[in-house]
Amino acid sequence: MDPGRAVVIHGGRVFTAAGAAPWAEALAYDGNLIVGVGTFEELDERFPGALRLDVGGRTVLPGLIDAHNHFLATGESLGSVDARYPGTASIDDMLLALADVATRTAPGAWVTAFGFDDAKHDRALTRWDLDRASADHPIRVHHVSGHHVFVNSRALQDRGVGQSTPDPQGGRLVRDANGRLTGLCLDAAMSLILPVAVDIGSHGPNFHTVATLEESVAHVERAGRAFLEAGLTTVCDAQVTRRELTAYREARRRGVLGVRTVCMPLSHQLPEMLSIGLAGPFGDDRLGIGAMKFYADGSLIGGTASFAEPYGAHGEFEGSMYWSPAELRDMIVATHVGGWQVGVHVQGDRAMGVVLDALEASAAAAAPAIIATGWSTPATRRPSRSSGSRGLARSR
Repeated sequence: MDPGRAVVIHGGRVFTAAGAAPWAEALAYDGNLIVGVGTFEELDERFPGALRLDVGGRTVLPGLIDAHNHFLATGESLGSVDARYPGTASIDDMLLALADVATRTAPGAWVTAFGFDDAKHDRALTRWDLDRASADHPIRVHHVSGHHVFVNSRALQDRGVGQSTPDPQGGRLVRDANGRLTGLCLDAAMSLILPVAVDIGSHGPNFHTVATLEESVAHVERAGRAFLEAGLTTVCDAQVTRRELTAYREARRRGVLGVRTVCMPLSHQLPEMLSIGLAGPFGDDRLGIGAMKFYADGSLIGGTASFAEPYGAHGEFEGSMYWSPAELRDMIVATHVGGWQVGVHVQGDRAMGVVLDALEASAAAAAPAIIATGWSTPATRRPSRSSGSRGLARSR
């Protein structure tokens, strides 16, 4: 379309999302701006030189926003084996797909799948299953939650993880009844297994794996096309390290960052951000930085959300926390006082209590600055929601 020439969309229905007039007959835009909404006759008269675009009875919607997405990781998943159900109807189907990729992959190189949901199958996936797909390649299958990964024996061997390897803070290496590693790595234990490009400690599930810049930009471009096809025009990446931000900046420079992108830096970067006085939000209408991202507990569908009582069909899930209440509170207070907005991943009721206490403490810590601007704060503080030995005893 000619730059600088208005376009009038007509011949269908336009959803404006405006309360008083949610529907219109036509819409006009010029460049990146909507310049008119109304009847076709009205816009035809207002923009006599505009290009007319007849949508043939279709419905025109505003661009959709995904407020929680892992943009680069989505592009990686779209280029890997699809382990989602029902496309992958059985574990054997997935193993065949992995074995096929392995035959076309150099020995010793990773073979990857995304989206496996063990709740959709009649048994758990184990490293011995994945060994059947290949013993010459490390294999990783990401859980649908994004919080866990299943790996084969070669992956454990290559990463030096064995029976005596201790569980990290905020994660666990799952073992069977005989104490053997099953290949399932929960939450922060992903850092022990995957070839990670960034050390994030216990600040979240580490899916920030090694990739070249060319590979990363290709992942961004692939995901951007998929987002646009689904009607998404803005995404918020809710866990960004230097790996992601470098890829997004380069994709933008090359003109292949297909959607508006807001980045939430992961909390492991907090000390450095505070030391240089950096705080979001900032950026422009194509690429920007928003709130700081924290993790409180694990995944609801992955069985690691932290509730006051065990959950699941048989009460088999006890949940886990990434941090003690005091650790999470101190980080969130420092973040808020440092000028950042805060976003927290939280799933279970016990973890929600911990987060609410932390947010309340952060508001109280910032009270002098708020009062100086004329605002007031509550004079009393509610009892801690995270107290109680029953919930604390079940936290791992």
